[in-house]
Amino acid sequence: MKQWFIRHSIGMSLVLVLAVMGMIFCFSAQTGESSGALSGRITARVVRLFVSDFDSFSETQQKALLSTVGLLIRKAAHFSEYALLGLSLMLHIRQLRKRITVCFPWLWAWAVGTVYAISDELHQHFVGGRHPAATDVMIDSSGVIAGVLLLALILRHSQNIIKTSKRSDNA
Repeated sequence: MKQWFIRHSIGMSLVLVLAVMGMIFCFSAQTGESSGALSGRITARVVRLFVSDFDSFSETQQKALLSTVGLLIRKAAHFSEYALLGLSLMLHIRQLRKRITVCFPWLWAWAVGTVYAISDELHQHFVGGRHPAATDVMIDSSGVIAGVLLLALILRHSQNIIKTSKRSDNA
């Protein structure tokens, strides 16, 4: 079983990258109305969860709060989905490095993720009620770097655990 995973690790990591890209594409393919309704429902739940007296606010205050929190949630969603893309790209590149030489793997992961973010914004240009935004590309690109860094931290932590375990086994 372990040998099967080792032989197919490049393909499995590529499937993960393509699945994340597909998820991002599907979210971007939603019309402005559908996307707004989804983020609006999520925003309303989050606000009601954290602001117990929300219903006592004036209509103007409610709209202002929902607008502000909604913007933050939408941008956090952009960042998060691209962090997941950065993490999956870095995993895939790590698997590729077992077969080919890849210099600066983090740079490749960031570059591929950023190019995908640009293509995603162009895609939104053709979807009703959506429009491309350079700020979204910057947020997405930052998310990719965060995903790459997160994987680096996880790997460093796991290597430290393994080293500590080996030292205690030898003692």
